[in-house]
Amino acid sequence: MAEPVAEQQNVIVAERGAVTWTGIDKDEDGQAEILMARINGQSPMVLMDTDGDGLLDTRYDYEASSGRTYASVIDPISMSAAEIAQLEIVPVGPDMGFF
Repeated sequence: MAEPVAEQQNVIVAERGAVTWTGIDKDEDGQAEILMARINGQSPMVLMDTDGDGLLDTRYDYEASSGRTYASVIDPISMSAAEIAQLEIVPVGPDMGFF
């Protein structure tokens, strides 16, 4: 099992190959309200709980070339700090949806 790189009260960072995952548990209930993934320093993909129900429900992507941020509704998911710490290395492909 891979170990997280850093963990503080409500922030956990886990480097998994080319992907760095950062989870933020703002209300310290064990579930991340924000989950970011960054591939090799590119602009991050961010999942957020926008309605306060404890589930990540909106994805934000930043397109550096245009300076625009795009939001899209996703199927709600939950992600705990323990789950972030146990994320596996995912092969990075051109179709991953990161700008």
